[in-house]
Amino acid sequence: MFWLLLGVLLWSGAHLLTSALPDKRKELIEKFEEKKYMMLFSGVIVLSIILMIVGWRSAEVEALYQPAELGKPLNILFMLVAIVLFAAAHGKSRLKQYVRHPMLTATHIWALGHLLANGDNRSLLLFGGLLLWSSLSIYFINKRDGEWIKPTEVGPMEQEIKLAAIAVVAYLILVWLHPYYAGVSVM
Repeated sequence: MFWLLLGVLLWSGAHLLTSALPDKRKELIEKFEEKKYMMLFSGVIVLSIILMIVGWRSAEVEALYQPAELGKPLNILFMLVAIVLFAAAHGKSRLKQYVRHPMLTATHIWALGHLLANGDNRSLLLFGGLLLWSSLSIYFINKRDGEWIKPTEVGPMEQEIKLAAIAVVAYLILVWLHPYYAGVSVM
């Protein structure tokens, strides 16, 4: 569980630095130069993902609560919605007119779905931890950026269809690879 916790803390800390402490981020960019800062930030994020995967796979699983009966089917649906939102965050999607933080909202949906489907200690740590991180990120970004001004410019409908198709393909790939990186089959 140590590696899983360390991965969640590294991920959260690196990302919260940008939203909760923007002045500290500017200071680090000035100290390291932007290119070196981005390489360092990316390295920490990659390391955190590796630690979360290693920690997840090596953790002793202990049941903490009984998952909801519809938890697994809901999680499958939640994951598709999360991936569509994640895709919408990239580009001029119409969804951005309704969801201020599509990527962080996707993280919320992903985490909630997994908490409904799993009732063990490592799920609570990983998905609960990242749910907490995404909630704090939304709070600090809203505080930093002020009132939300909805984007008025949207891309063509063809772009929306392309994003949806990419999301479905990504979803299918993640479902197929899930046993390899998570050690658990989705189906």
